[in-house]
Amino acid sequence: MDLFLSESRSFGALDVQLAARQDWRKVHAVRKDYTYFYPPDPEFPLNAEFIDFANELYDEFYVESYPRSNPHPFSASLGLAWNLTDRYSVELSLARTQRAANIRELYARGNNLATNSYEVGIARTATFPGLLPPANPDILETNKSIDLTFRKDTGPTQFEVGLFYQNIDNYIFARLQEEDSESGIPQRLLIYTAADSRFWGIDGQVSHQVTPASTVTVFGDYVNADLRRQDDNLPRISPGRLGGRYNYAAGPVSGEVEYYHTFAQGEFASYETRTPGYEMVNATLAYRFDLSQAKNVELYVRGTNLTNELAFAHTSFVKNQSPLRGRSVAFGMRHAF
Repeated sequence: MDLFLSESRSFGALDVQLAARQDWRKVHAVRKDYTYFYPPDPEFPLNAEFIDFANELYDEFYVESYPRSNPHPFSASLGLAWNLTDRYSVELSLARTQRAANIRELYARGNNLATNSYEVGIARTATFPGLLPPANPDILETNKSIDLTFRKDTGPTQFEVGLFYQNIDNYIFARLQEEDSESGIPQRLLIYTAADSRFWGIDGQVSHQVTPASTVTVFGDYVNADLRRQDDNLPRISPGRLGGRYNYAAGPVSGEVEYYHTFAQGEFASYETRTPGYEMVNATLAYRFDLSQAKNVELYVRGTNLTNELAFAHTSFVKNQSPLRGRSVAFGMRHAF
């Protein structure tokens, strides 16, 4: 259940928005009878006393392994938009938001082929008693953030540049714990955990309409992430990126050429490795057939990674085993009606 409020008002060139939301969440795993996991054998029937004893043990196991989650996240925000002129505006957003752990972050337990690891959720750490932190099913991720955006959205030259800062208590993420033969921890144990973190960064783009048919855009983004009280870095943080794009559209013909450079990620968690930077070139060419005033068909061809760059995504759990796709060309059709 949730309750939310949103209000807005304008004071001349200043627009003000207020919002608040309160959630009440109840999450629990569906309890199955122990016979679901251990079906009875007709050849070796069990007596009633043993069944009662097995059910009692199973109930204890269930309560410990599947604790209920009953968090009450609350979020509030204040947004200010100042229209400096009919072309320029500045926006400021202040927010305190809370997020409860999702189902996977809570109750994961088992092998995951996508991440090539054995995952354990925040509420399932009792699976490894004494080796992992205590279960915390009601944990709340609390984010105190500031966002500042400067924008120009009219005229031949337009831009949008944003700065952000986030101070997060109990940031929930998947931490890798390598194999420990003495403790019995499986190889590549991925445990969902929480830690106080800090994020800040910048992103934006500037575009200029060179002719009525062509536009040039420069774009980029960068984020820095820190663990506030630990001598380590957060895993799988996207590296900085800087690139340009040329768009052309005249009559039925349209096209796009894009180039961007992804920088190396040199700030990585202790169990990660440095990820080198790479160049990426993509292009698209399309032709539109107008069937009627409201219907059209567009044929297109799109090429990605045209230079066949060997590239690794630092945000991937399996970056070394699964690099980004090499040179590829796709043909397609879009139908609008």
